[in-house]
Amino acid sequence: MYLPSNVRHTKRLGAAIVDVDLAGDRCLVLSHAVYNGVLLDEKTCQAVLRHIAGLWGYNVRLVETDALLGEILKTHEIEPPPPI
Repeated sequence: MYLPSNVRHTKRLGAAIVDVDLAGDRCLVLSHAVYNGVLLDEKTCQAVLRHIAGLWGYNVRLVETDALLGEILKTHEIEPPPPI
């Protein structure tokens, strides 16, 4: 992954795919590690999940988890847009 020079020495940002239910509802589950209690921006998060759901074609869930304690802080879920 390429990181601009101004963020090379910081923690990596982003989400990771942690599960997908291929035998069931095909929901794609992403995880984001939260540091210092700073959650993702709601509007941006929903826009990104909407885009991923459109590409995936099924529901996408993002779980924000405290990086140190492992507890779930917030869960976002979005359905894909209806077919045209």
